[in-house]
Amino acid sequence: MTGGRVPVRGGMAWGRLSWDTGIRSLEKYRSDNAVDLNCREARNAHKQIRDAINLYRLAHGTTNARGKPKISGPQTRTRIIEAVKKVKVNAAGVVRSNCEEKWLNRLADALSVKANLLADLHYAVIRQGIDIWNLKSRIGARGISSDDLVAVKVLAEIEVNKVVPPRGHPDPPLERLVHELTPIWSSVTGTSAYPKNDDEGGKVCPFAEWLSKQIKDAGLPPPPENTIPLIIIRHQTS
Repeated sequence: MTGGRVPVRGGMAWGRLSWDTGIRSLEKYRSDNAVDLNCREARNAHKQIRDAINLYRLAHGTTNARGKPKISGPQTRTRIIEAVKKVKVNAAGVVRSNCEEKWLNRLADALSVKANLLADLHYAVIRQGIDIWNLKSRIGARGISSDDLVAVKVLAEIEVNKVVPPRGHPDPPLERLVHELTPIWSSVTGTSAYPKNDDEGGKVCPFAEWLSKQIKDAGLPPPPENTIPLIIIRHQTS
């Protein structure tokens, strides 16, 4: 992470993050019972935190030439549904036609929309080893391999409801961010992300405090108070 830079995926720079974003920021939250991570585990946790924060930032806009976020807000659920369906149709056309150029052009156009479609697709396909940004770049260059065609088939068969954020939350990317980072928080700090009682009988949520600062340090406004704890509670009880 030299100079605070973050990776470039598919030719798209993610911009810069603060040096404080990552595993170092969790040090003050570690409990006495926290297990010490080895170098590889610590490095992986650090990268996961930074990648997750950047995906959240991309879902809220793009970065300018200096790597600063240009905040535009996530797309509406309806627009994301339409965008995913367009990707499905054109990916199916690529597979059916065995990579005819007109279908590759259409799929490239379908993927060239606001960044949070790619963030949504990332969460849907990353567990199958598909890097959506690199795949998009190769489709755009019209140079896909047989392995890429397998990945395109995954896009053609993707279930829209598993890509599109659920109803009932004003910031679906935040919900994904919370779900992705809670297990990392627990493994590094040795504590639960769940809100707990303080000495005066009130509720405190160190995880929410930490995550709000990470979001703010990434150049985005932190979510309203109690939003993150409510996501955690809803996730635990669902």
